[in-house]
Amino acid sequence: MSGMDLSGIAAVVALAGIPVTLLIGRWQKQTALRQAELTHRAALEAAEANHRTALATAEANHRTALATAEASHRTALEVARHQSEVEEKRWTTEARSVTYKLFNIALAEFRAAFTGDDEQLASKTFQELHNAEHLVRQVGPRMVFGSARRIVEQCGALRLRFPATSGAEREALWKEQVSYLRDRLDLTIADTFRAEGWSVGPQ
Repeated sequence: MSGMDLSGIAAVVALAGIPVTLLIGRWQKQTALRQAELTHRAALEAAEANHRTALATAEANHRTALATAEASHRTALEVARHQSEVEEKRWTTEARSVTYKLFNIALAEFRAAFTGDDEQLASKTFQELHNAEHLVRQVGPRMVFGSARRIVEQCGALRLRFPATSGAEREALWKEQVSYLRDRLDLTIADTFRAEGWSVGPQ
């Protein structure tokens, strides 16, 4: 308000018999109340904003913690799964290596018996070779078992020639009908080991 307005208001107040000091006091009180209300409202808004910020920060931290925990859990599972796969692969490869060696030993024993003069021993060692073939089938893979089976089938056919042939003739039959299958088996075994990440069979 201008000075004239204030003077006019003061004159009216004086005519009404209201002390000017009382009017000024009321104005000051109302002004103070309005200021306090504004201050209170500003404080509430600031507190609410701080609360929202704190909640948003807490929620973000919670999400981050959950994501970190989930990532750590996935990593742990992946590590455990990888270790399990490595151990399974190692066990399978070692089992195959031992089984192939047993098969080759049985094959060598049958050859010695077949080219010799002991038909009974030839029958016994052939049965051992047949059992070794079943072990190869259990550990696989299919290509190696296929090669082993062809060798056993050929050895079974040769065994029927035992009474009618001499040792020299049986040796010649072996070199003609079995030796190349034996070489093929070795190549197949080497190929499977290389395919599984081994340059040679495990020692």
